[in-house]
Amino acid sequence: MLARDDDAMNAYRDGLKVEPEHLGSLIGVGFLSRKTNHLDEGLAALNTALKISPKNTEALFDRAMVWAAKGDPKRAMEDYGALIAVKPSAAAHYNRAQLLSEAGDHEGSLADYRKAAELDPKDPDALNGVGIELGELDRGEEELKAYDAALKVDPANTAAKVNKAIYHADREDWPRAADAYRVALLGQPKRADLHVALGDCLLNLDQEAAARKEYDLAVKLDPKSEDGWRARAVLNRRVGRLRDAIADYGRALALAPENTNLLVNRAAVLSLDDRDALAMADLDAAVRLAPKSAFVLNNRGLINAEANRYDAALTDYGQAIAADADYEPAYYNRADVFISQDRFDRAIRDLNVSLRLSPGDSMTLARKGYVYSLLKDYRRALEELDAALAADPTYAQALKWRADVKALLGDAAGAEEDRSKTRPTASGR
Repeated sequence: MLARDDDAMNAYRDGLKVEPEHLGSLIGVGFLSRKTNHLDEGLAALNTALKISPKNTEALFDRAMVWAAKGDPKRAMEDYGALIAVKPSAAAHYNRAQLLSEAGDHEGSLADYRKAAELDPKDPDALNGVGIELGELDRGEEELKAYDAALKVDPANTAAKVNKAIYHADREDWPRAADAYRVALLGQPKRADLHVALGDCLLNLDQEAAARKEYDLAVKLDPKSEDGWRARAVLNRRVGRLRDAIADYGRALALAPENTNLLVNRAAVLSLDDRDALAMADLDAAVRLAPKSAFVLNNRGLINAEANRYDAALTDYGQAIAADADYEPAYYNRADVFISQDRFDRAIRDLNVSLRLSPGDSMTLARKGYVYSLLKDYRRALEELDAALAADPTYAQALKWRADVKALLGDAAGAEEDRSKTRPTASGR
């Protein structure tokens, strides 16, 4: 075997000059075409090989790989199908499973991964694939068993460890997710992304100091970890270290200057730090990058509203709704501006749309009850506030508003009862 792929490719080419239909040389060119980036040449060689030997499994496999590399998954799957019909192999089923998954056929992909695992029971990757597809099909308990099966075959398999951690994190089972990420890190302690993921679990467990250690280690291991800087920025904002959060968002944006989410999040922190002009500069930049993003436009509306630039805020919310008529936050936030302008009918109209898009939302129901109280329609206000508290009995603002409405309706005892629920209770000795 020649030391370099290019040398091997040239040797096969020389062989074909002497014997143009030499099957081994044709397949050799086809195989090496992916490594040497000569896909068209490889495809031509494999087409010739399959004319000579239509059921040649090596040529079918290599041509499927070339088709996939050329971005033609349909033809790749056809070749894998032809190969499987001649001689089923774990590799053919595994590769076709990947293509089927990318195409959204998760049932078909699951069947192929299972067949690959059946043909090669010692392959943890096939079992891992089974788990991934079961997850796509919302078959959670089976998904977890597949990852455990992969780890039984190969206890050191990092992919299965990580997928098991993701499984728990998706279900917000943060203690198990954190433990699973720790296990994964035993095998690959220098993976910055795993330290970020563990940090996120710890942050969700309110273990802020432990989360910071993970984020610090992530950015130390990989200073180009955009996600590491972003995660630490989130933590810094949460604990009130606004300047540190802004700096970390800046480092993340240096790595991904066109990431609109980063721009929006930095703008929010800049606004909290009373740096309105810089916040607006970030949001304007985000709008230039994504002029039809309801998320971005809505967030610019929030900053404008906070600065009492109500007309600008209404324009932003209107543009967000024009970009995505089902973007619920824009209706809720626009209603708040209408309330500030005493435009109560318009506010109720937007809150109704918000409730249609997010039925039973306690905040929206309470806000609607508050608007009816401003209109002095206390009976209707009470109905909405009752509904809000049915959805969330602990919602303090709704309790305060309902207490006010009950008092206006002459129900002093009911008002006092609601107010008592918002007061802190004395702690025992």
